[in-house]
Amino acid sequence: MLSEAVESESLGFLFLVLFVIAVAACIYLAITISGRVQAGIDRWRGQVRQALETELRSFAHTDARLRFEQWKQAHEQSIRFDAVQRSVAVTKGKVTEHIVPYLPGFDLDPKDVRFLGTPIDLIAFDGLNASEEVEIVFIEVKTRTIGPLGAGKGGQEGRGGEKSVLARDQSRCGSYSTGLSPSPKSMRYWWVNQNQTYRQEVEGGYLWSPKRSASGSRNPFYESMREVSPGDLIFSFMDTKIQAIGIAQSYCWERPKPLEFGTAGQNWEDIGWKVKVAFTALAAKIRPKDHIDILRPLLPER
Repeated sequence: MLSEAVESESLGFLFLVLFVIAVAACIYLAITISGRVQAGIDRWRGQVRQALETELRSFAHTDARLRFEQWKQAHEQSIRFDAVQRSVAVTKGKVTEHIVPYLPGFDLDPKDVRFLGTPIDLIAFDGLNASEEVEIVFIEVKTRTIGPLGAGKGGQEGRGGEKSVLARDQSRCGSYSTGLSPSPKSMRYWWVNQNQTYRQEVEGGYLWSPKRSASGSRNPFYESMREVSPGDLIFSFMDTKIQAIGIAQSYCWERPKPLEFGTAGQNWEDIGWKVKVAFTALAAKIRPKDHIDILRPLLPER
């Protein structure tokens, strides 16, 4: 009887152990299956959301194209007329700029003048034809409409409605500009070294610089970005040569470092100054060192 009781008790304990193991296995399977089901649901949600975003983006692009085509059809005539008028104005302006050196009152030898068109209308090498000391003159041609009485400012006369040359803005390199502080309305000249970011900035039509140096101190070269004004002339220097000339199109404003810089300027801070610039690459690059004898007297003393 005692042995049967012991055997019955052992079997009961064994059944209890097996029951506990079975319950634990069921709980483990339930947790595992629940996790897999939840992961599947999350994956399905992500796929559905991505499909909806793609579809909505496609609808938005299609709607934008349709609206643009409708706008273009409604305004096509006015656009073409405006384009023609702009083309005529540009052509007249370029013709005027070519004949300015031969008009009365122009005090330079026409043989010393070269037409550029952009970014400066004319450049004159005053004294070149006379084999004298050469002075470089940048010339910007200005025009205005003459009133119905034919009398303009300064006593200039012309027929009503016609364009006449009003003034010549000239800024001379050499003794004329040395030591002068230009007024806020004067064109100023800036020299920019672009060995690291020339391609990105010229192609993108801008200048960018950090606000401070890597050490956090003020840098006078970076600070000068805040002095650039629309219309200022910018010389782009890279690989020992002046590669392009630009005209500033805006004042500076705060802007993150351009992504297209890539690994260039890794030590620069992420927020800096940006200025819009219309660059024109030079067909004949200028190497200042080749003209150092002319430039040396104009350089500041060390």
